[in-house]
Amino acid sequence: VSLLPLSSSHDVASFRWASDSVQIAFVGDLVTNNDDALWTVNATAASPSTVEIVSTLELSGRDVGRIIGFDSSDRLYFVADYELADNQSRLYRCAIDGTGRVQVPGTGLSNGAGEASVGGFAISPNGLSIAFASDSPTANLSQVYTMLLSGSTPVLVSSLTTTAPATNERGPNFFEPMRWSPDGSALTLAADWPIGEDVNNDFGVFVLPSSAPAGGVGLSRPSVGSGDAFGPQFSPDSSQIIFRGDMLESNHSDLYRISDLGSSNQDPSTLLLEQSVLGGTVKGYTITP
Repeated sequence: VSLLPLSSSHDVASFRWASDSVQIAFVGDLVTNNDDALWTVNATAASPSTVEIVSTLELSGRDVGRIIGFDSSDRLYFVADYELADNQSRLYRCAIDGTGRVQVPGTGLSNGAGEASVGGFAISPNGLSIAFASDSPTANLSQVYTMLLSGSTPVLVSSLTTTAPATNERGPNFFEPMRWSPDGSALTLAADWPIGEDVNNDFGVFVLPSSAPAGGVGLSRPSVGSGDAFGPQFSPDSSQIIFRGDMLESNHSDLYRISDLGSSNQDPSTLLLEQSVLGGTVKGYTITP
């Protein structure tokens, strides 16, 4: 149902169904290599026709982020960097046909360097709230905020560190969505905020409250250099977190489960759910309802 890639080096990077189970939004560099644009399509049509939401021409070498989502009214949400300086992004929403595009009210925060950049985000299970990362109030140190989509007042929910790094950035993984718990009470995400004596700037697993007061727990971090946690998600009953990562051996991901969501810096070797064998790696997983 998508455009055909112009060459073998072009790909669809991510996609998401709308709640009507009819429309799909997808991101990819299908026209220009490494320039990710955004489309929607009616996947049930006899002859599906794509709708260009953000074009390669409009992006002019910039990108739409790979995290996309829909709210309870099936408005489409995405991050893109075509209006700000390089590597500075805004969060937008529009109708599924691309009309009415605006910067999401309440997400244009600031820091000492000017307008803050938005990173990853996630729509709540009921489609009425959003969580998003922004390097506000301190540049290069992203925090997480939640907000009712009917309003424009974000609430800070992360407070794990207030010190920005001397170089580079710290915060949630820009390329992966954070996840709400099914009961809406918490968030989980991969981030490179410090956990314990972490000095490698690796991505660990965190859990945050979804409302004030701000808090959070750094649940586990890689025990090897150059390791990272990826894709943490809650179990259907919101009591556990599942994630994959090369926590014990660089470049070899295993599957992990955290049942204690209140203790910090848990040893990943005690969290193993499924270990890859013979040099293999876990590339993904799905949690069924």
